[in-house]
Amino acid sequence: MANSDNMEWDADKLLRLYLHDYMLKRGMHNTAQTFKEEAEFDNKDSNVIDSPDGFLHEWWCLFYDVYKFRTVQDHEISLPESSSKVRTK
Repeated sequence: MANSDNMEWDADKLLRLYLHDYMLKRGMHNTAQTFKEEAEFDNKDSNVIDSPDGFLHEWWCLFYDVYKFRTVQDHEISLPESSSKVRTK
């Protein structure tokens, strides 16, 4: 997001908005309402990235795929070659 006089980057506000959006899209309407009241924000003036399952869900899926791939890749690199292969007779 670019900074301008009318719009500032507010990571905390965006996180709260995306959490609220996720709760609504998952059918947690009572929880979303309580969260909105306790977090003291109003989402009418903000632009969230709209996606069918919610931005946080999509972000998490992408993050986890990358994390899992890198973890497996790092694990394979750190193992000696003989340990990573199963020998059958």
